[in-house]
Amino acid sequence: MTNLTEQQASEDQAIVQSKEISGIQKETKEIEQEKNEEEQETKENEKETKEKEIEKETDIKKETEQQTNKDQIVVQNNEISGIQKETKEIEQEKNEEEQETKENEKEKEQEGKEGEEKKEEEKEEEEEENISSTQVGEEDLKKNAENFNQQLSQFRGRRYQKHEEEGLYDEKWRNHKKHYLVLTQAGKPIYTRYGSSSKLSSFICVPQALVAFVTDLGDEIKSLKAGKHNIVFDIKGPIILVCVSKLDESTEQILKQLKYLYSQIVFFLSIRGIEMLNDRPQLDLRVYLGGTYKFFDSLIHRMNSYDFITDSTKFLKLGISIREKVANALLDTKSKFLRFAILSSDSGIIQLTQTKKKTLSTHDLFLLQNFSQDPAFRSNEIWSPLCLPDYNPKALVHAYLNYIDQKQKICLLFISLDPTGFMMLKTQCEKVVKNLEKDGTLDKIIDAVESAESFNVKKLQIKKLKHILYVNRGNNQCFTVKPSLPYSLKDEKKRLYSLYKTARSELLLNSKLQNKKYLSTSERETLLVTITDYYELYTVFHPLISKNEVNEGELQVLNFIKKNEESLFSQNIQFW
Repeated sequence: MTNLTEQQASEDQAIVQSKEISGIQKETKEIEQEKNEEEQETKENEKETKEKEIEKETDIKKETEQQTNKDQIVVQNNEISGIQKETKEIEQEKNEEEQETKENEKEKEQEGKEGEEKKEEEKEEEEEENISSTQVGEEDLKKNAENFNQQLSQFRGRRYQKHEEEGLYDEKWRNHKKHYLVLTQAGKPIYTRYGSSSKLSSFICVPQALVAFVTDLGDEIKSLKAGKHNIVFDIKGPIILVCVSKLDESTEQILKQLKYLYSQIVFFLSIRGIEMLNDRPQLDLRVYLGGTYKFFDSLIHRMNSYDFITDSTKFLKLGISIREKVANALLDTKSKFLRFAILSSDSGIIQLTQTKKKTLSTHDLFLLQNFSQDPAFRSNEIWSPLCLPDYNPKALVHAYLNYIDQKQKICLLFISLDPTGFMMLKTQCEKVVKNLEKDGTLDKIIDAVESAESFNVKKLQIKKLKHILYVNRGNNQCFTVKPSLPYSLKDEKKRLYSLYKTARSELLLNSKLQNKKYLSTSERETLLVTITDYYELYTVFHPLISKNEVNEGELQVLNFIKKNEESLFSQNIQFW
């Protein structure tokens, strides 16, 4: 029993030991398995990591390759762009060089043309000088004076002689509101508006002494006040021009009048004729002016005119198609020495044709109008040497004048350089008349002149409007209407001129203003003046009128001008 028990105990112990060994083996196996799993996991992680690294490296490599490719493409594009840019710049430089070459060639060509034109112009001027130089001598001027005396014998000096007997101590002479005196630096009289120079000799010496005294002091006398009188001086070389005025005029306005008076002397003698005084101060220019004094009188009278006030030229109101026919007729008279052709009437210029190189200034045209509208010329052809101060003050030109319709005072004036061109211009005049008569154009011009003489402010049908004056600054042409009462009266007409002159002077002094307006109301009228870069408009209304009515009336006048612009003004002065 004891042995069984011990055997059993040994078996139990063996079983226990076997179990313990099995447990240990199991644990060991599990540990090994866990270890293997960990190793396997580690290997997988390492593999995965390696794969990721490889993948990352591959991606980086791809990205690097792609970036490299991109960079290469960018570089290539930049290189291509650079090449294209360089090519473009080269082409542009080439084009610029070609353009510059063309421009240089064009400039050279232009310079060549200008040089040729200048040479031609100088040649023409020299030709003019040569033609005229032989006609401004003392004997030639005397002949010119005799010619005027002969042509003007029946009208000569009528207005001038009216006051010839007046002297310094005559009350009538003293009562004149304005006196003009022209004399030489030596004190020799040339022209006086009123009175006889012989009776005014002591008075004429006064301005000459004043000028000499101030000149000796190294100064120049311009003007001075003596009571109500404004005495204005203008010294032109050897000639002294003086105006003594009691009128309400500025010194600048009077100086403008003296400028035209001097131009009238140049008109008949030229600068060369006047320069004779430099060598012979005691020379009496009256001998060479002959019967021309009546033109000085008429010039002073014309200074009270709308075209003089506004430095413009009045054109006849005429249909554009008729004016074009006149232009064509004048263009057909082209010849080597002919410079200007003017068809005009007392109501205004009808048409003007001139050369491109030297055009006729408003100033010279004013002098020509003063000359051509003299009543003495209406019954005969006139051929006379003249000088146009702006055109060429040193040279004489030759004027052919013929009234083709005496009743309506329509005249044709040719200005030529040829002193022997009378017969040729006479033929050209006949040709112009024939062309104008052929299709009834001359009759239409006569109708237009008659219509202009009766065209007054009532025909505009603008409420309370009394008078208008419009100046087109684009071509320096003006339009006005025949004055109605009270401005048809002599004194009222002069007063209206004075109103316009005063308003214009005040506005032009304010040169900074682009659009200038002047409004004045009195017991007699309301005056509105507007001056812009394009036009001047002078409108006179009834004194009892509102500001709105004035503005509305001005607008209606502008609408009338715009609607009739083609007939009121010559749109295209024709050139040979």
